[in-house]
Amino acid sequence: MKFLKLFLVFQLFQSYSWAYEVKTEVVKTVDGFALPITILLPEGEGPFPVVFNVHGGGWNGGTTTQVPEASVGDFAATITDETQVIHVGIGYRCKLQNGTFEKAIQDIDAAFKWFSKRAKLYQADMKRVGFTGGSAGTPLSSVYTQTVKDCKLYIGINGVYDLPKRDPKKSSFPDKKTAHLYKIDTEETMRNASAVYHLKPNKIPYTLLVHGTYDHTIDIIQSQNFQKEIEKKGGKCELLSFEKIPHGLLRTYYPHVYETTVNRVTELYVSELGVDRKAIDLVNKKLAIELEKYRDLKTLSKDKILGKWSCPKKWLQDALEVTFTTDNIVSIKVNNQPTVTTAYHMENEQVIAKVGNRKYAFRMQINGVLYYYRTVKQAEGRKVMFEKKTEN
Repeated sequence: MKFLKLFLVFQLFQSYSWAYEVKTEVVKTVDGFALPITILLPEGEGPFPVVFNVHGGGWNGGTTTQVPEASVGDFAATITDETQVIHVGIGYRCKLQNGTFEKAIQDIDAAFKWFSKRAKLYQADMKRVGFTGGSAGTPLSSVYTQTVKDCKLYIGINGVYDLPKRDPKKSSFPDKKTAHLYKIDTEETMRNASAVYHLKPNKIPYTLLVHGTYDHTIDIIQSQNFQKEIEKKGGKCELLSFEKIPHGLLRTYYPHVYETTVNRVTELYVSELGVDRKAIDLVNKKLAIELEKYRDLKTLSKDKILGKWSCPKKWLQDALEVTFTTDNIVSIKVNNQPTVTTAYHMENEQVIAKVGNRKYAFRMQINGVLYYYRTVKQAEGRKVMFEKKTEN
């Protein structure tokens, strides 16, 4: 029976190997910068719906000679084959390329028109179009979406939609320097860069907003108010709100967020873009397998945590090490600061340790990664992950 289960899992993984084709092209060169476009093409016969993505990143990234890569978004690779939807990533000029909000909109428009002219080549149905954007990509994508006649669906992830009403005490993006560099630092330019002022009554695409309540980069009130304004103008909008989840929430290591969101996106691809309903079941099954390793162990025993664990800097600004001993002592070290030693105990499948007023509650994923959630306000809810260090 065990062999049969393993065989079935193997068969499922085999069936989920990707078949889509990745194409990278240059839309045009402007001011010496090549504007990239990335296209994920599903296998099979079209015409296929198309979803365009405008990446985030705080309008940073790239170099003084190259714009950031044209990302297709956080879930495109997961569902391109199952939904038979073309996913397109759009590159645009950011701060290092002397970009501005207006220039970025021009770049997005150029990419959309470039792809539209080649719709037959890519077997694309330009009557079934969607747009997505995350973080800094949301003001750009949500504003541009309102100009696309055949856009049927908009998906905004931890986004900002009303810059004049952004509360800097609750939202750190965009800060004054960024707003100045991107030329959205006056009432007029901020309104021009805010989708809430571009909504056309009864002509708004179905909108899905995704946001975490611990988002201190862009406060969730931006999504809440945008939803209200869309509904006032006769549009349909829903908000997926995730408790105690921070900015940058659509990651596989937040499995419940990723699974809930991607399953809902798939359902909307069916209802709004005319995708075959079988995609819902295919995506659901694929996610169940792909996300399993990120879920918590149901039983966490002491022997699993003993030893030294290291958190690489990619998860935390300061490298951090923890060492658990058999006599219930844990040593915590942050960079070159003195090591702090304290007691720990097991409680409700967690390892609890206190340092002063700070409480660490360690959990373990099925894949053996140890983690805890940060409690410092600007990083509240962020998952800090540790890898087991092997002795040389």
